[in-house]
Amino acid sequence: MIESFKKLLEERLCYLQEEIVPKKLVNWIKCLQNSDKELIACTEQNEGEIKAVNVLIDRVKRRDDDGYFQLVRACRKSGHQHAAMLLDPWCKSKFFFVIYGYFALKIISILL
Repeated sequence: MIESFKKLLEERLCYLQEEIVPKKLVNWIKCLQNSDKELIACTEQNEGEIKAVNVLIDRVKRRDDDGYFQLVRACRKSGHQHAAMLLDPWCKSKFFFVIYGYFALKIISILL
């Protein structure tokens, strides 16, 4: 994975932990192996969603360069629009995020 995307995932992990439900995402992320999906499901069941998000992000970072984009698409397809916007590399401030988020949701709804 590209280093800038890894860094972005690390920076925004604390926000993603509050936004993502891993079991809704794993089937959309094709770069994850079956063993990754099982580990994420077991972690979510035994230790909770926050730990499972950590495992999910760790596994996505270890996969090919397309893993980041698959994660963003999975967030959009599973209804985690806010998480998808958090993963936007151009999202820098809360004000920009609110304005950009509104227009991004409009564009996404047109494209999907």
